[in-house]
This record gives sequence, C-alpha cells and structure tokens, in this order.
Amino acid sequence: MLKKTIRVLLSGYKRFNRISRELRKRIKNKPPLISNIPGMAYRCRFDRDWTMEYVSDKCFELTGYHKNQLLRNKVLSYNDLVLPQYRDHLWKVWDDAVRNHKPVYEEYRILTADNQEKWVWEQGIPVYDSKGKLEGLEGLIIDITDRRKAEFSRDSAFLNLEKRMKALENPVGNTENITFLTLFNLDKIQKLQDEFAEAVGVASIITYPDGTPITKPSNFCRLCDIIRGNEKGLINCHVSDAMIGRHHPEGPVIQKCLSAGLWDAGASITVGEKHIANWLIGEVRDENQDAEEIREYARIIGADEDEAAEAYSKTYSMPIEKFKKIAQVLFTLANQISEIAYQNWNQAKFISDLKIAEDQREIALAEKEKLQAMLIQSQKMESVGRLAGGVAHDFNNMLSVILGHSELMLEQIDSSHVFYMNLKEIKQAAERSAALTRQLLAFARKQSIVPKILNLNKTVEGMLSIMQRLIGENIKLSLIPGENLWNVKADISQINQVLTNLCVNSRDAINGSGEITIETSNTILDSAFTAVHPGFSEGEYVKLAVSDNGCGINTKNLQNLFEPFYTTKESGKGTGLGLATVYGIVKQNNGFIDVSSKPGTGSTFTIFLPRAFGKNAVPQENETKKEIKKGIETILLVEDETAILEITAIMLKNMGYNVISSSAPDEALILAEKYAGEINLLITDVIMPGINGRDLSEKILALSPDMKCLFISGYTADVIASQGILNEGIQFIQKPFSMNDLSNKIRVVLES
Repeated sequence: MLKKTIRVLLSGYKRFNRISRELRKRIKNKPPLISNIPGMAYRCRFDRDWTMEYVSDKCFELTGYHKNQLLRNKVLSYNDLVLPQYRDHLWKVWDDAVRNHKPVYEEYRILTADNQEKWVWEQGIPVYDSKGKLEGLEGLIIDITDRRKAEFSRDSAFLNLEKRMKALENPVGNTENITFLTLFNLDKIQKLQDEFAEAVGVASIITYPDGTPITKPSNFCRLCDIIRGNEKGLINCHVSDAMIGRHHPEGPVIQKCLSAGLWDAGASITVGEKHIANWLIGEVRDENQDAEEIREYARIIGADEDEAAEAYSKTYSMPIEKFKKIAQVLFTLANQISEIAYQNWNQAKFISDLKIAEDQREIALAEKEKLQAMLIQSQKMESVGRLAGGVAHDFNNMLSVILGHSELMLEQIDSSHVFYMNLKEIKQAAERSAALTRQLLAFARKQSIVPKILNLNKTVEGMLSIMQRLIGENIKLSLIPGENLWNVKADISQINQVLTNLCVNSRDAINGSGEITIETSNTILDSAFTAVHPGFSEGEYVKLAVSDNGCGINTKNLQNLFEPFYTTKESGKGTGLGLATVYGIVKQNNGFIDVSSKPGTGSTFTIFLPRAFGKNAVPQENETKKEIKKGIETILLVEDETAILEITAIMLKNMGYNVISSSAPDEALILAEKYAGEINLLITDVIMPGINGRDLSEKILALSPDMKCLFISGYTADVIASQGILNEGIQFIQKPFSMNDLSNKIRVVLES
C-alpha cells in the first residue's frame, strides 16, 4: 500500500511537499525510533500558544492531560501549562532559533493537571520545507523534576551538579565513541530501509562514512552484484559510496556511480556535527548511456563483459528528474533520522550523566557520613579529654598533699617504726595514682612535655632491657632498627610511655610464650596513602611499629580501640587508658597511628612521627642529673589550695629556704611590694582565681627584674604552653612532685 501511494504521489512535482510531510510523519510515528525515548515528543506551530499538531502517548505521563486535550488547543494550549514567568523567555529563545536556524535546549517549569509544578527539559528544532519556509517546530520534552531537586539539595562541597547539568546545553561536544549502532537498532533500521526502497523503486543501503556497509542491500540489481562481487569493483563501490554520502547540509548529493556510471544519490546521517552514516539510493540507469561503457568498465575490473552488458539492460530506469525528487525525499528522511539520533544521544547522555551524578552523590554521602562519624568521635575524645584534664588537676592537688606528708613523715621516723611500712604503702599508692593521672593527662594532651631531638633507634635500644623485664622472660623482645634513620622531635618520657603501653598490651594478648617486635624505618606518606587513611597528612615520617603474634583484635573492638576507659581485658586487669594515652601522645606530637589486626594473627600498631628538619635537628646529649642541694634564697610561694601551700612551704623550709607564702595572687603582689629584701624565686600555681600565675609573675617581675620563676600545676595550662609544649623560657614542675624532684628543679632554675 505504501509503495503504491508513494508512486502515485511522485507522479506530480506539485505534490512533492506532501510526500515529504507524509514520510516525516511516517518516521515520527514509527515506534522503533522513539519508543525508547522518555518524555513527550511533539510537533507544533510557531505561535504564542504553541498549538500542538502532534504529541506522543507520553503526554499524559508528563502533563496529566490526554493528548487529545492538547492537540489544536481543544481544551487548553501548551502555553497555558508553562508557568507565566517562563513564557516570554521561551518565546524569545524559539524566535531566535527560528531566525538563525538553530536548535533549542531549555529548562523551565510547567503546571500539570493536578496542579503540581514540574521542571522540564525541552530540546527542539525548527523544521523548514525545501524552499526554506518554516513548517513548524519539533522536539522532545522530558520531566527533570527529580534531577533538579537532587541538584539543589546536594552538598556543593562534594558535587557540583550545576556545572554538570549546564554541560548538557551542548551535549554532543564529545562524540568520539558514538557509532550508528550505538544509537539505532539494526533490525528496525533494516526494515525501514527495505520498505523505503520497495516503495520508491530504487536500490538502497546504509554505510559508514568510508563506504563500508552497515545494512544489507535493498533492491540491488544484478549489475551491482556483478561489480561488487569483483575485488576491484567492490573497492571502487566503497569509494563511490563514501563520496555520494558525504555530509552536505543543503541537499542530497546526486552523481553517477564511479563503478558503472549509474545514477546514485546519498544523504548523511549525523549526530550534532559528527557524520556517522550514509543513506544511499541509486542503481538507476541513465537512458542515454551507451552499453559499451559498461563493457569497458567490466574489462577494467576483470568482470565478464557480456554478463555485465546483459545485466545493465535489465537495470532500473527512470527519468532523471524523477530520481532527483526521490533523492530529495531521501535527504528529508535522513535529516529526520539525524534529529532522532541527536535526541537519542542527548537522552542517553543525560541519563548517563545523571547516573554518574547519583553514583557520585552516593559516594559523597558515604564519605560525608564517614567524616561525620570521625567528627563525632573526635568531639567525644575532646570532651573526655577536657574532663580528664580537670579531674587530673584536682586529683593531683590531693596527691601532692598525700605525697608531701608521707615523705616528711618517712624522713622523721626510723624504718623500724611500726608505722613506717604503712607510710611507705601510702606513698607508693599515691605514686601509682600519680602515674594514672599522667596517663589521663597524656590522653587529654595536657601533659607537660619538653621535646628534644631524638634518634628512635638509640632511644628504643636504651629501653629494651626495661621492657624485657616488664613483659617477662617467656616473650622474646627484638628490635629491627631502620638504617640511616631520620631524627624526630619528641619528649623521651612520652616515647617511654608509648612503648610501655604497647608492649604491655602485646604481652597481655600473648597466651604463654610469644614474640614482640619493635621496628623503626623512614617512610614517606604520599597522596595514595592518605587517600585511604583519612586524617593522615602527606610528608616525611619516622615509623615506629610494635607487632606481636598474640590473639589479635576483632573488627568491632578495632573501632573503639582508642576510646578512654574502653578495655577488653578482665575486670581489674586494665584501666582502658593505655591506648588512649598512646593516641593522645601521638597526636600531641603531630603524628598518626594505624592499627592492623585480625583474630588469631596478632596485631601491629604503627606510629608515624614527623621527621625533624633544620640545622638544629641533631640529637642532644643526655643531661647529667645534678646532685640535690639545699639553699638559703628567698622564695615567694603562691598556691590557692591551702593544704598544698602548707606542705610545700614545709618542704621548702626543710631545704633551708626563706619562704614567703600566700594563698591569693593579690595578696602575693602586696607581699612582694612590701618585702624589703630580694626575692630570688617565685613558685606559683598556674590556675588560680582572679589572676593566673603567668600574669602574676609578670607583675612581680616588674618589681624584681632579677627574680626567677617556677610554675607548678596539675597539668600544663595554655597560659604557659602551646598544645602542651612549654613555651620558650618557661620552667615548670608538674604536681604531684616529690621533695627530691622539687629541690632539684629549684636549683636548676636558680642556677640557670
């Protein structure tokens, strides 16, 4: 029926435009080409109502109106659906497209039948007849409401969907990997080609731009089979097909075939600016051509002359004007397919980009949740740290009193006294409690430290014998020192604490005999490492690793390992502060810690301490401990805790010093102003009501410039330290302190 109709329509040139429209309508309504496109396809007039002449079945899904309600404005116009604030802009965009013969890509909002606002994305083109007269507008409108909601709700720190969607305004900028077969179903295109060839009475084939066939030939004549069956002839055919199918936007290419001199025509199929295929028709005999030309060509390619001449006589023949009209129809049809290909590509790219965006959004959300969990953990650790610092401060004050009195009493009674051992037990219990508070302070990063340049190989080697006695003879302890190890800047007492806690944990994880290995090495953390270790920073570090072959740690416990008071040990065998202390020390020294462990395979704790740089990054010799000396200097003692003030004053007097004591900073300032003699040393608590020890020292130094100052506190406060590291020139002793520690520190300060 189609074949008969088209042949009748082709009988008159005046009816050519009708043929074009019918074929365009045929392509537009052909399910194989648009059935997989979401959204509403349309054809409308160029008027302010956008009067619809055709809409696809998905009109209802998009607008809530049946297509019959929109066609020719039977119930309402499409313009009624467009929100008022977008109407003028949409008209200007289309007006510009019509005047400049260019496509439209636009996003705006519509109001559906159920009064719901939807964001839509429209892509369309103006359509012209062969004389350049505007016939109407064609395009596709899809619902992008979910995408817009996702775009506006997305965290811009992780995704920049706005830029990604802006890129869709020119979606075919990257078409390197596009092929004809990625956009069209070959079976359905083959059927369309066959029906077209049968209807108009010509041969037809679709090829790649270089002439290589994509589809099977339709209505090919015997002469063409002879030529294409010959190697030389086939090569010439491919060259000819490539020339005829070259991209030409003004109209079809019509010329005689290079192989046999038959009339051929072709039109390109493009996506944006990329030429992806040729649609070719032809094998029409030129009635004026001499058969001798065919024989000559047969001789050139080595084909049978008689067979070629006979085949030529039976080849399709039609007036050249008629063939040109068919070629023009082919050109229009190829353009329609190009537009559908363009729409398919746009939609595929849009869906692909949206999927990528959604995948990235999921990754970003997962990363955000991970970071939030890390932040919560950090805040929790910080809160516990502040609590630990406050508790340690008050606890150390009480321990100072207990230790001070027990020391004084032990010096005053004979070792044979009935209470001597009781006092010694009290002193030892206070010292153990002081060690516990030091762990709390290390975790809270409020422990006073005096970092020095260290070589970890020498530092660890000097601790091995102590560590071995600590873990017992049934466990082998070994050191694998790194060669040419870089230096670090750290407090040696903190390194001692770290190794002690890690080795004790490894000892407890080993059932019976086992092995603990301490290893040092230089390492550089790069971006690949820090990418999979959140919180770590790139740079040069010295690695300190402690490994054991114990029972290992399960995944659940690994997550809580550094939390204070968290322990998997039996009741009474662990405080839960060991690893929290290690964590606090490592962080206080700007380092990082990593754990790898599996049940039954042992554990490895790896610490990364920053490499020490600079001309002074050389290990210092250990200072020889000075002998304890008494003194006769005058000391101004300021402490707001009365009990500590009294016991410290007694200690100082027993050492021979002249002591002026005060429990309030204001009173101490008055005493200093009134004192007639020279005050050699100020010993003051750091945290006091009214004025802190640092400010008090500055006021008194204004009166006595030669006076030395020694700060005492339960922890290193920010007023004398930065991040727990004593400020330059500050002398400090941490509570609780023994009489020997105090006397030795005083001499160091006075003689410095």
